[in-house]
Parts: sequence; C-alpha cells; structure tokens
Amino acid sequence: AKKVNKFSYGPAFAQYSGVLLGNIVLGHVADKWGRKKTFIFSLLVGIPALCLSATFDSLPVFFAFRALTGVGIAGVS
Repeated sequence: AKKVNKFSYGPAFAQYSGVLLGNIVLGHVADKWGRKKTFIFSLLVGIPALCLSATFDSLPVFFAFRALTGVGIAGVS
C-alpha cells in the first residue's frame, strides 16, 4: 500500500474547516449587518489570506491562512 504523507490533506482540511466555520458565523452576521457588508468583509479577509498563504514557509501559519481563505469563500458564496 502506498504511504500517504500526513500533511497531504492538511491544506484542504484547513480550508474546508474555515468554510464550515464561516458558513455558521457569517450567516448570522449577514442577517444582522446585511449581505453587502458581509460580502465586502469576506473579500477583505479572503483575498489577502489567500495571497499571504503563498508567502509563508511555516506549515501552521500556512494552514491558518488557508482556514481564513475558507472563511472568505464562505462569505462570498
């Protein structure tokens, strides 16, 4: 059997965890503040997090930025 690196699914897990958390939180935020403000907030969080995830060489920081990217994706969709 092929051995799988324990970090091979880490970025996807971090991003989908961010999407899950973002859907839960940002749904309530959008109901309270409005969809447009939530959309803009999500863009302001998601795009920089995506760019910053490419610049760090620390794995925990990379996973944190991928999770923030997931939060941004959740608010935009």
